[in-house]
Amino acid sequence: MARLNYPDDKLEVIVVNDGGSDLPESLIQQTRKNIPISLHSQEKSGPATARNVGARHAMGEYLAFTDDDCAPDSEWLRCLASRFASAPRSMVGGMTINGLEQNPFATVSQIIVSYLCAETIQRPEPMRFFASNNFAVLKNLFDKTGGFDETFPLAASEDRDFCYRWWQNGYRMYYAPEVVVFHFHALHSLTFFRQHFNYGRGAFQFFRKHFNSQKRTFPVKPLPFYLNLLRYLFSRSKNRMAPFLIPLLAVSQLATFAGYMQQHYQFTVHGSQTLKR
Repeated sequence: MARLNYPDDKLEVIVVNDGGSDLPESLIQQTRKNIPISLHSQEKSGPATARNVGARHAMGEYLAFTDDDCAPDSEWLRCLASRFASAPRSMVGGMTINGLEQNPFATVSQIIVSYLCAETIQRPEPMRFFASNNFAVLKNLFDKTGGFDETFPLAASEDRDFCYRWWQNGYRMYYAPEVVVFHFHALHSLTFFRQHFNYGRGAFQFFRKHFNSQKRTFPVKPLPFYLNLLRYLFSRSKNRMAPFLIPLLAVSQLATFAGYMQQHYQFTVHGSQTLKR
């Protein structure tokens, strides 16, 4: 963040420590010499709550969100400011690039999220989906939208829910590929499966909240969706690597299905819609 090409007097960096270890005071003081930054800590409550805490402490007019495993490009905020100059009341979502090209789990995971974003961009309606590690909004519209729903305790569909409510309120959403964030999400087989399992759990809560409250079956996408996902995989990965990523793509979809059905079962047995850790 200290490498951002943006005036310090117009920049405020807010870090929310979501139940992590305490940071040494010497590290905090050293960081403040390089960038205007504040640190807020909370008991582990999930990313939705953490982002809302950060937003409440923000003094600026706009909120730009990213995550602790991300590194924004040096022009990140300048590109956002340029977009807001012409569309001040819109959500602006950028491009997220996998920073761990040699990690097949991180590669597949980022390709799936990028595909979901790209898939909504190609639709004729104005609804979009932007992952919460790279989008920005006007603060007062963020508050009017209700912030992130804190009943989503996982990094799973809380951003999808916010985007949907933003669109329902009639606000516009623009994709800005020049707004770049590099994502360094180190995954291995177990964490890869767990991540997509949780995506399925979050998807169940999302569909229960916004759509048919009686329908509890898995929302299967049409065949072209998966064929296009496969094409997207080949277009975004190195040719020699792509065939080896196909099994991981299949595992991710099975894990998502398993997470969705697990949450469906929990709802059926306990009648609880809210996700639990």
